[in-house]
Amino acid sequence: MSANVTIKEIAKHAGVSVGSVSHVINGSAGVGPDIKARVERAIADLGYTPNPVARGLRQQRTRMIAMIIPDITNPYFPSVVRGAEDLAFEHDLQVVLCNTDNNPVKEAAYLRTMASYSLSGLLIIPSVGDEQNHPLHDGRLSGIPTLCLDRKPVHWDGDVIVSDNAEGGRLVARHFLQAGHTRIAIIRGPDQFSNAFDRQWGFLSELTSSGLHTPDDYIEQGAFDIDSGRRAAQRLLSLPAPPTAIFASNDLMALGVLSALEARGLSCPADVSVIGFDNLDVAAITRPGLTTVDQSGYTLGRTGLSRLLARMEAPDVAPETLQLPVRLVHRGSVCPPQA
Repeated sequence: MSANVTIKEIAKHAGVSVGSVSHVINGSAGVGPDIKARVERAIADLGYTPNPVARGLRQQRTRMIAMIIPDITNPYFPSVVRGAEDLAFEHDLQVVLCNTDNNPVKEAAYLRTMASYSLSGLLIIPSVGDEQNHPLHDGRLSGIPTLCLDRKPVHWDGDVIVSDNAEGGRLVARHFLQAGHTRIAIIRGPDQFSNAFDRQWGFLSELTSSGLHTPDDYIEQGAFDIDSGRRAAQRLLSLPAPPTAIFASNDLMALGVLSALEARGLSCPADVSVIGFDNLDVAAITRPGLTTVDQSGYTLGRTGLSRLLARMEAPDVAPETLQLPVRLVHRGSVCPPQA
């Protein structure tokens, strides 16, 4: 039958009151096992499908979690979504996905829309930097449990789960140094993103503590995509004394570096060693295999939703920041520099 079956029709079919049907559907009060069985049988017989939005409005909430991500074309972020969605399904929650294209204006528009829904919670990988006139900061999300993943906006004082990006940067620097490199460059991510800043800070601080100065022209700007990595690598390779090692602070930019090397007839790692960050699946099948920092997107998403569920149950507990560990995955893209 149609999903437009009403609760009254279910009650009539089961021979019980409308209130009993409502209690069974919403789990809002105990009913006897006989009544519950009759209602469930009637629901199955009639093909009733509850409307989660209407049901949520009656209960002042829905079973929906909104998830806002910055770039659906970046393979790292779908893995984050998958981690959250798998756990959401286990808890009978639905995930509504929004893509911002790393645009704070588009992100703000989505958040204003989400604020009008009766969401159970919100997970966001923010594109906003230090803008204060933004829905994350102006109180419009009040009452919606919200957690930031992967990046922490400057003025955000709520729950945050990120990878240990600074440690990842340090691991990269140590590996290059251990291989004997002294001309080491970095292609950093966008300045407004906390993860980009932390990776750069960890990387440069480790080089400095080892007595190695990084000249300004060895620090290039990227946009966490392949094209920006390629362009940045082209500039680095055109220097009078080009680097023998490049840290691309995400794997997509590292792919751009490999492309730029190939276009110049240079070899990785014989001419230039390369390390990325993310450990995307493609890193294992490049030639050579890409050495990279592993941060599990799936673990980040699942842990994020787990913490959000805890926040939904205990809204008054103090916010916390959690850093997930990272590790360096050794493949074939690093070797000692040529004489």
